[in-house]
Amino acid sequence: MGHLGEWKTIELIMRDFWWPGITTFVKAYIKGCATCQTTKIKPPVKVLLKPNEIPQGIWETITMDFITDLPISNGYDSIFTVVDRHSKAVILSPCHKTITTKQTSQLLIDNIWKQTGFPLTIILDRGPQFATQVTQEFWQKLGIKQKLSTAFHPQTDGESECVNQELQ
Repeated sequence: MGHLGEWKTIELIMRDFWWPGITTFVKAYIKGCATCQTTKIKPPVKVLLKPNEIPQGIWETITMDFITDLPISNGYDSIFTVVDRHSKAVILSPCHKTITTKQTSQLLIDNIWKQTGFPLTIILDRGPQFATQVTQEFWQKLGIKQKLSTAFHPQTDGESECVNQELQ
């Protein structure tokens, strides 16, 4: 009839049988049952996250992200968010969902670097605007260390993800 867990199995057996140590016997039997072990759902392996380094000063480490598919306002349908990890200051820039690598670089130069200077580290998700070879070479020439995260992982670029949620 299968095992529905230790306690359910103990309850079903105890309806008709009883002996000293029945609970220990049933638990051991279920623990060693080959069918139960092969069909049991195993909990996911916990991955130890390595925290990001704490920035020493403002605008040394920034996180960047896009909020897309917004209602059109003044011809723009997206927002480029940049967050300083030290001060939690935010710079928002309107843009289009179809922004190119060159346009993204120009947004960084016009709206971020002219106001704050060059960051030492940039944390971002692997969006097509950033992960292209052109952007990687551009940042390498500027001496900026790039840290790529996976999409929808607030553990890495939590600042920009939190700002995005508030803004939406």
